[in-house]
Amino acid sequence: MEIAEARVDRAALLKMFGVEAVAKADPARRLKDRLAEWTDFDSAAYELGVLLGLWPEWVDLKGPCPWGGTKHIFWTANPLGEALHDALKCLVKAGVLEFNEEETRFRWNAAFDWRNDEGDE
Repeated sequence: MEIAEARVDRAALLKMFGVEAVAKADPARRLKDRLAEWTDFDSAAYELGVLLGLWPEWVDLKGPCPWGGTKHIFWTANPLGEALHDALKCLVKAGVLEFNEEETRFRWNAAFDWRNDEGDE
C-alpha cells in the first residue's frame, strides 16, 4: 500500500461523514478513542465502518460470528473494503492518523488539531 498515492479531498471527506453526522456523533473524537493504540489495517477499517453506520458494533470480534460477519469485506477485493481503506489513507495524508508501513497499522495522530488545518476555509 502506498500512502503517498492517496489524495486528500476535503469536500469528499466531509461528504462521506456528512456535516450533520459530524456535528451529532462527533466521529473524529470516537475514532480518536478507537485508534488510540496501533491498530491493524483491517480492524481500523472495521472501526471506521462502525462510525459510518455501515454495521453495528460487535463486542466479541472472535465469537461465533467473527466481526459480525464483516471480515470478508476486509479480506477480499471489493468496492466497500477498498473505499474504507482509501478513506484511512486519506486520513493519514491529512495528518489525522499515523501509519506504520512496516506493520501495516494505523493510530490516531496525537498532534492532530483540526483548528490548525491550513486548508481552504
